Amino acid sequence: MSSKVEVRPKTVRIYELDQFEKLLKGIKVAACMITESHQVVDEASVLKRLRALTLNGASDGNACSCCGVGPFASRAQQTAHYKNHWHTYNLKRKLFGKSPLSLGQFNSRRCEDESN
Repeated sequence: MSSKVEVRPKTVRIYELDQFEKLLKGIKVAACMITESHQVVDEASVLKRLRALTLNGASDGNACSCCGVGPFASRAQQTAHYKNHWHTYNLKRKLFGKSPLSLGQFNSRRCEDESN
């Protein structure tokens, strides 16, 4: 008969640095757990990219400087644009340093994605 060994995780609370170092001494990461390192983005670079979210300089508040549309006829039209998937997609593209898509380009990409 083979007996199963049950392994239970052990919770360890460490309040002092020397106890922490003692616990971690000799620990190695399994090869299967090593992945590509994620790019660390600092706050300054994110703020820099957010400030660059304009096409033609700062907007007067009645146009979308990210998508290049406007002026809007009403506040409701402006709000609807900001909730639109096209606007959200363009914001994400700008954050990654890509140029925004026109509404036609965005719609054709959506059609291509839906057909695949």
